[in-house]
Amino acid sequence: MDAFILAPDIKISRGRVMSDVLSRGFSHFYDQLNTGRKLTFKCLRKTFITRLEIFMHGGDIKAITGHTNDQTIKRSYLDKREMAKVAQGFSVFSKDEERDHQLEEIRSNPDRHTAEKDLEV
Repeated sequence: MDAFILAPDIKISRGRVMSDVLSRGFSHFYDQLNTGRKLTFKCLRKTFITRLEIFMHGGDIKAITGHTNDQTIKRSYLDKREMAKVAQGFSVFSKDEERDHQLEEIRSNPDRHTAEKDLEV
């Protein structure tokens, strides 16, 4: 039950061997693209986990990544620049389109607004 068909004489952890092979393979093929950037397999993991965090709005991503605690994820895998990009559109106050439309009308015709205000008094 614990015997392997391929390379049964290997005594090291096969999980570690597979992750090393994947990492080296990714680096090898990415380097052949000659992009001038240094990317590793960890970069893919970091991008995936960051996007997952953004999508799940801080949900329990440990269940998907297999990490044991949130601190490891926050410290090692969340891209702070990507998180900041998402926060750029954040506003404390909700967007009030009707109010924006009224302000635009006032700005485009200030004389009309003054005349209407004089009539109210």
